[in-house]
Amino acid sequence: MKELEKLRKGLSVGNILLIKDYGNSLNCIFMKDGLAKLTFNVKDDNLVEALRLKGEHGIVEGANFMSFKNSFDSFSLHVKARKLYEELNYNLPLYMKPELPEPVAEQTVGWLKGDGKAVA
Repeated sequence: MKELEKLRKGLSVGNILLIKDYGNSLNCIFMKDGLAKLTFNVKDDNLVEALRLKGEHGIVEGANFMSFKNSFDSFSLHVKARKLYEELNYNLPLYMKPELPEPVAEQTVGWLKGDGKAVA
């Protein structure tokens, strides 16, 4: 994901991250010595949700910034895993999707196993 690579680059050039929330997207600004070093937009839903949880009032600085910088690999893995789960869930057959009501899922699985139950 290009946005994660931009985050990684920003962590190396800045020491403050400002996050402006625009609803379905974020504007990330990495600053150092009062100057904006890198600015970009994040539109990926999973990354937007994860970044919203990182900054207090849209600012990541000091110890929080260093913590985010040092744990960025696990943060990146978390975002990629959520993206993968979302994609896998989208591609699952209907009977395996978790949002189905339990009786429908049981009927569908029973029908597929060949125990004679009809699917309503």
